[in-house]
Amino acid sequence: MTTLKVLAFRGIPEEVKSLRGIVWRLLLNYLPNKATKWIETINENKKQYESFREELIIKPQLSMEGEKSNGPEVTEHVVDHPLSVSQDSVWAQFHKDREIWEEIEKDVKRTRNEIALFVRAIKDEDSAKHWERLMRQAELKKSELNAEDKENYIETHADVLSRILFIHAKLNPGIKYVQGMNEILAVLYFVFFDTDDPILTETLESDLFF
Repeated sequence: MTTLKVLAFRGIPEEVKSLRGIVWRLLLNYLPNKATKWIETINENKKQYESFREELIIKPQLSMEGEKSNGPEVTEHVVDHPLSVSQDSVWAQFHKDREIWEEIEKDVKRTRNEIALFVRAIKDEDSAKHWERLMRQAELKKSELNAEDKENYIETHADVLSRILFIHAKLNPGIKYVQGMNEILAVLYFVFFDTDDPILTETLESDLFF
């Protein structure tokens, strides 16, 4: 590892695609020294990260509960709704989380504006077809988009940045999100994104998180 650090300090050849990202993963102690354990490590971390996403990113909906009356009919009433103040309310937690999302969104929109990568869609074909919509998404907050743009929202690399930072904030309530984390993550993102390896492309988000 010492030799790798010395060689990396002198510069990592750009001609070998994916090499810089792999070296950075090693130097950051994300990947184990033994290459035979790399696939196992990134797959386990991907599974763990997907679990965090499922658990921590709330997508609330009206919760209904049935109640029988004197007849055979069942009357439904809402037990959880957007205005609920109950501590057990999914909606109440959703509104608290919105504060974190909005704080992160504010900084992510200012992140590395000179790099078009973060404005681009995750799917390259969407970038070419819907560039005007992507520019509106980049310029406006999600809450300020018109109904059509909200309905047809295109996920971008900036959204991935936001999601990673949000999950980190939720798992670290004592730290949450601190301004500047977005800039550090953006550098890692730019380096890790430069790959033609399908496995590293698939595990990009989880690799960046860990």
